[in-house]
Amino acid sequence: MKSTKKHVARREAPKEFTHYRLTSVGEALKDTLDEMVKTKVFTEEHKEAALCRFDQVFTQMLREVPQKTVRLGGKVLRYKNVNDVWMLVVKDLSLKVDTTQVVVQDEPSKVVSIKRR
Repeated sequence: MKSTKKHVARREAPKEFTHYRLTSVGEALKDTLDEMVKTKVFTEEHKEAALCRFDQVFTQMLREVPQKTVRLGGKVLRYKNVNDVWMLVVKDLSLKVDTTQVVVQDEPSKVVSIKRR
């Protein structure tokens, strides 16, 4: 007997690229998708497929951005490197892109950096 239920292909995002979901855009997307699942507009499978697509598009977008010089400054409170993924906690963070200062943060900030492949 054939099932009439639609199947949504579930693609697993590489673990190292799901951290973009922690950005404000990623958090907003997750909140919206959770609401859509709650109101039964989307299923959990649709939600996961949308998040995987977000991961793919975000990564591709960053690859296509023109190369800029980024400089980070501040006092490193903690750091660790696991499999070429650097995680730093920095106090008094300043971020400059080319010559424009973008961010100055007084409280400790978490910075994650992944080696380009």
